[in-house]
Amino acid sequence: MKKFNSTKIENNNINVSKVPKSNKGENISSQEDTSSNIKPTDSELKSLSKETLSLARNEIFARHGYIFQTEPYKSYFNSKTWYKLDASFKGTDEELNETEKYNVKLILKYENNK
Repeated sequence: MKKFNSTKIENNNINVSKVPKSNKGENISSQEDTSSNIKPTDSELKSLSKETLSLARNEIFARHGYIFQTEPYKSYFNSKTWYKLDASFKGTDEELNETEKYNVKLILKYENNK
């Protein structure tokens, strides 16, 4: 069972105040209905800030109930009405579908280039 390294889940010291206001609402880049079944395009991701990319990537885990240990993720996702903690979700490969795994890797590629 391969587990995503928690440093990959919560790896950036981001400033949520730098996230554009349009992305501070309940959905990050309209991820609510799409992060598990639609792959974002390169053009959609390359214009996003590192902070927004980090939140979008971590939202994939948050939608499964991942319990964040570090800020700003802990406070940010705790403030979302849709976020429900699930201690049984550990962030392993087996817990994510293929599209989610692809999205995490793709978003990380853009995050690491910012």
